[in-house]
Amino acid sequence: MHLVTLNEAAQNVMETPEKVSFDEGGTSSRHRCNPIRLFNGSKPVKFRIEHFILSCSKTCFIHHADVYQGKNASDVHIHKSLVGVPTTQKVVLNAALHANMDECVHGARHIYVDNRYQCPQLAAVLLKRYSICSTGTCRNGRVGWNKTLFDLKKSQDKGTRKLAVDRINGVMCAQWVDSKVVNCVSSQVSTRVDAVKRQNGSQKDTVPCPVPIVDYQKHMFGVDKGDQM
Repeated sequence: MHLVTLNEAAQNVMETPEKVSFDEGGTSSRHRCNPIRLFNGSKPVKFRIEHFILSCSKTCFIHHADVYQGKNASDVHIHKSLVGVPTTQKVVLNAALHANMDECVHGARHIYVDNRYQCPQLAAVLLKRYSICSTGTCRNGRVGWNKTLFDLKKSQDKGTRKLAVDRINGVMCAQWVDSKVVNCVSSQVSTRVDAVKRQNGSQKDTVPCPVPIVDYQKHMFGVDKGDQM
């Protein structure tokens, strides 16, 4: 029998790449004198303080949180190297830099974001400047997204997909038809296809799906689960 020492166990933990998710979260606040509380009728707690949260996808541990400040034109608590960066990209990069992701050798090297933030430009900056991989859904019209190439419609068969790789910047774009058309941008380039289950009437069908989208669905819920807890 081989007994693992505490030092070996700690080393094993450090060598395990951590995956983190970035999204909005919040804490409840009904005090009328609170100048930063917001109302969101779609949430269980209607009045709350919104935060930008960077949390572990596995343990939901919060590595960094910023209070929502809108466009934050005065760049309060923004890393000095990010002045002038577009707002939605700035909040992601700011969280990564304040959490020292760019300096963490054996720690978090992959960040998952939703379509409010992700775009090919952000994925390229994270990878090229800070050596951080990213995966996320993307809206049409975001910086770097090719609307002419990616023209799938939700009327097409489920599982229909298009993939394109930018070899210079190390970024892959994918479009996939589910109940709606899903756009995805990832710097973890993989053209492999996995299988997912989708309900079709009383039975479940197996539908092919690009691996980055499957990976996104597995790791994006860190902030939401933390909110639930």
